[in-house]
Parts: sequence; structure tokens; C-alpha cells
Amino acid sequence: NSGSDAITLALRALDLEPNMVDARLQMVYVYLHHGDKAQAHELIDALSQEAGNDPAVLFVAGMLYRLDGLYDQALAQYDRLLELNRRDIVLVSYNRGRIYTHQRDYDRAMWYGGGRMIKLYQCGLTEQRLYTGEIDGIWRPELADAFKKCVRDVTCDPLPADEHCRAATSWSDPVEVSLWVAN
Repeated sequence: NSGSDAITLALRALDLEPNMVDARLQMVYVYLHHGDKAQAHELIDALSQEAGNDPAVLFVAGMLYRLDGLYDQALAQYDRLLELNRRDIVLVSYNRGRIYTHQRDYDRAMWYGGGRMIKLYQCGLTEQRLYTGEIDGIWRPELADAFKKCVRDVTCDPLPADEHCRAATSWSDPVEVSLWVAN
């Protein structure tokens, strides 16, 4: 099982080097996977104190804040991440888009998330049976109509379940990524 192998390797790395940031970050994911969010927060808080300018620490801290609905704190982590490394623009923009989606601010979500976020909406609204068009990252009137229906229904979530639409929304084309970053 690759999950238990990853845990074993992270624990072994920590035995050899107890302060290794990457292995400790891996343990944050292990704690989350096992439902121990308090332990994950405790570890990321310690890592933030010790390695607060490490981009991976900032990213994981932002993710945890986002999962807890602490969007302002998550955005602050992503802002800091971008200050340290402008090359993380795609990662930061996409995660900003996810936060704005959770806040139901879809215009800002698409502004930051771009075509990839639009693909997520197309896929999610297809799951909700509100959209039947292409899943191609292009905004079109049918998608706008589906959004209007979704926004009126407080139980509607325009984002797909995490296990759905992964292929349609992944960055598979390096040229697409570089063009997006350039714009």
C-alpha cells in the first residue's frame, strides 16, 4: 500500500533527521488522512514558527486554513508565498480561486483561477445536472445560466467532488501553464 509506505518513509526520515521540514510536512498530511486535524494544526503551527518563510510550509498552512474556513488567514499565507516566489503564481491563483468559490464570489474565483477554475465549475455544474456543455475552460452563456440556478439554491456547490474531474482540470500542458503565468 503506497499510503503506508509514505508514512513509513516519513517516519524513517524523521528518525534520521527529526527537524526535517519535508518529512514533518508529510506528517501533516498523514494526520489529516487519519482525521487528526488538531495534530496537523499543532505541527503546522510549529513549522510556521521554525520555517515560516518556507514555501511548502506556507502552502500547507494556507490549505489548512482553507479547510477550516479561515479564508482571510489562508489568503495571507498565499500572499506571503507569492512574495517569496513569484513562480508560484499558478498555485496561488488556483487556491485563491478555490477560496473565492467557497465564499460564493464566483467572478473573483474565475479571475484568479482562470480556465482551470472554469473547467472545475463546468464539471461540478455537470454533476449538479445544471450544465450540459463542453468541459473546456471557456466561459459561455450556458455556464452562466447554470451558475444562476446554482446560486439560487444554497445546497448547490458548483465545485465537483474531489475525486471527480481530476483529468479535466489538471495542468497537463506545460505550454498552457507558461502562457497562463505570462498573462
